[in-house]
Amino acid sequence: MEGNHLKYIDKSAFSSNEQLSIAKFSNNMLQFDSSNETLSPFYNNRLLTELHLANNRIKHFFRDWAANKVELELLDLSYNNISTITTDDFVFWKHIVIVNLRNNNIKKIFLNNIESSAKRNYGNRHFVIDVKNNPLSCDCSLYDIVRYFNGDMPVTVYNFIELILGNLTCVQPDGTQGPLINQLDFKTYKCQEDAFFELHKNCQTRCTCYVRPYDKARILDCSYKNIPIFRIDKSKVHFVSMHALVLNFTGNHLKKIPSLDDLQEFNLIELFLSNNQISKVSLDNFPTTLKVPRLDYNVSNFLYRQDFQVFTLSGNPFICDCDNRFLYRLVLGKQHIHKDLKNVKCKDRNIPLLNMTHEQLCPSMFRH
Repeated sequence: MEGNHLKYIDKSAFSSNEQLSIAKFSNNMLQFDSSNETLSPFYNNRLLTELHLANNRIKHFFRDWAANKVELELLDLSYNNISTITTDDFVFWKHIVIVNLRNNNIKKIFLNNIESSAKRNYGNRHFVIDVKNNPLSCDCSLYDIVRYFNGDMPVTVYNFIELILGNLTCVQPDGTQGPLINQLDFKTYKCQEDAFFELHKNCQTRCTCYVRPYDKARILDCSYKNIPIFRIDKSKVHFVSMHALVLNFTGNHLKKIPSLDDLQEFNLIELFLSNNQISKVSLDNFPTTLKVPRLDYNVSNFLYRQDFQVFTLSGNPFICDCDNRFLYRLVLGKQHIHKDLKNVKCKDRNIPLLNMTHEQLCPSMFRH
C-alpha cells in the first residue's frame, strides 16, 4: 500500500489478519488518531516482522508497536512528525529489533529509566534505535543522552539499546544550533535551572541561571555582559535546598570582585573572574565554601590560604620583583597540584616564573 494518498485507516481494518507478516504503508499521508487512542490500526497483528510507515504524518509512538509484536524485527518510522520518545517505547519482544526514526521532529528522548529497564532485559535482547537528523533540544532531557555517549551508564544499557545519533547537534532554547551532542561532557553539561527544578523563571538581570545535573550545582552565568559593576539581587536567586552555587563573571569590565556577602548562605563553591580588569584581590572577598577560583588574565597580587580543587593564574601580567617573592614560593610549592601555575609568567619576561632564579627575581638581594 505504499505510495498512495492514504490519510486514514480504520482502527479495526486489520483485526482479522492475524497472520500478517509484512505491512508496507510508506509514502502516504497517514497520521492515525492519537487523541483518544494509544493503539495503532496494527494492534492485533502480533506476528508482524516488518512494519514500514516511513514518510507519513505520524506524530506519536504507539504502544502496540513494542508491546505485543512478538516477531517484529524492523520498524521504519523515518520522515514523520514524532516529537518525543521514551525508553518504554523500545521494550520489544524479539532478540534484535531495528527502529528507524531518522528525520522526524524528535526534540526529547527520555532515558531517565533506561538503567532499570536494562536490568530487566531478560533474554539479552538488543535494540538499534536510529535517531539521526532530529532537532534534539539542548535542555535538561538531553543530560542522560550525554551520559550515554560518555560511557557513564552500566554495560547492561549498551547491550540493551544501541542509540545512533551520528553527528547530531542539539538546538538551543533560542533556536540557534548547539554543539555536537557526542562531544559534550556529562560532568559539565548544564541546562535551564527553572526547568530542572520545576521553578518559576527568576534570574539576575542580564544573566542566565543554569543547573549542572551531574552534581545539581546552580550556575549564575553573567559572563561577557559588559558589566563594570555587579550587585547581587537576593530576590532573584533561588534557594534550592543546599545545592551549591557557581558564579561566572568572565569577560566583563570588573575592576574589583563583586561583593559576595549576600551569597554566604547559598553555598558558593566556584567563582569565575577571568578576562576582567581586576588588579588586586583580598582574601576577605572569598567565602570559606569556595573550592574553584578562576582568575586567569586578571590578577597581579594574589595569595590563598585554603586548598582549592582548581586554581588558575596564568595569563596575568605579574610584576616579578622582591615584593612578589610570595608568588614565586606559591608557584614552586603548588605547581605539582595546580598545573596551571607552571604557565605563570612575569610581565616583562617570556619565561615561566618556575624557571627563574632567586637572583633574577630579586637582584638587589644579591648585590654587594
